[in-house]
Amino acid sequence: MENKGVKAGFMLALAMMAGSVFAHRARAGAFDFGARGDAGFASSLAGVQAAALRWRRPVARPLPLFGWKKHPPKLQSAPITLLRRTGAAADTSGALIVLPCDFGGHETRCVMDSGNATTFIKDDAFSRRFDNEYSGQLTGASGHRVQTAVIYPGSLSAGSIDFGSPQVFRVPVRSGAGSPFIDGTEAYIGIDVLYSKRSLELDFGAAPRLVADQPPSFSSAENRLQRTPSGHLLVSIGLAGETVPALWDTGTSLTAVDIKYIRSRPGVFAPVGAVNTSDGASVVQKTEIYRVKGLVIGGYRFDGDVIGMDLSHLSGILQRRGVSVILGGNFITKLNWYLDLRGKTWSVSRPRPLSQAAAS
Repeated sequence: MENKGVKAGFMLALAMMAGSVFAHRARAGAFDFGARGDAGFASSLAGVQAAALRWRRPVARPLPLFGWKKHPPKLQSAPITLLRRTGAAADTSGALIVLPCDFGGHETRCVMDSGNATTFIKDDAFSRRFDNEYSGQLTGASGHRVQTAVIYPGSLSAGSIDFGSPQVFRVPVRSGAGSPFIDGTEAYIGIDVLYSKRSLELDFGAAPRLVADQPPSFSSAENRLQRTPSGHLLVSIGLAGETVPALWDTGTSLTAVDIKYIRSRPGVFAPVGAVNTSDGASVVQKTEIYRVKGLVIGGYRFDGDVIGMDLSHLSGILQRRGVSVILGGNFITKLNWYLDLRGKTWSVSRPRPLSQAAAS
């Protein structure tokens, strides 16, 4: 009887694993575009779907829910470098957050990209050392599809932040196409890896850094943090006198607003120029730049520029309707951020000026 029970349990486990193989579908966000204008303007925007078929290995585990305050974990942090892109208009300067990262002993530079549902790496000599676990498919905002593969390149860390050993999409870079891998970066760390931590804090003060799994170092009003079925994060901001949900996307250097939303609110968005944009599938389109006043984030008010785009693809990627804004680096880097990923709240504060930081 014991043997029969063990055998029955083993067969049940095999059946469940087999079912998982055919049921699993992974969704990613790896669409990036470079925008080019007369002043060398460049930007990147997240939002790709990836479909894959395979049993998924476990990724990094989050910290236990209990005992965090009594026994705070060891400080985990990574220095931040900002990649800035200056546009033709007065305030179209975008910024990407770059971290020093390590893939199983291979040190490189990675973009922190919360707008991507999965982490992806450049198809090069290093990533080709690893066998394809299974094939995937990336679909850009233009609808063009790119075949890719999923690999496991070993442990991933950024500074002293341990992200475990996640699966990574290996993305081919075609000659002549707009590449997201700029200024020596070789990978984009997506929300799948970032969400393995209990909390994330972005400090853009005198010594910019990303801190993980720590209580907040500043106090501010807490706001609700939403997570979509696709795994992306939404924050509520003030725009055009309304409170609207926005995709929190550190992998987008400029904030993007759906062109239909802009045109439905005449007088709020003032056109100031245009650039040509190209997505990761090398599809080029003309994109207009608009000046907006009174964009509010956590009670802080800003004036600045956004790009108007057709964001109708967002509802499919996020599996949620009603999102017309992608909050990018040109506004995100103006504030310090604290995201409690388990409590699902967020708060912001003003970065301390260099003079105040030196005095403390």
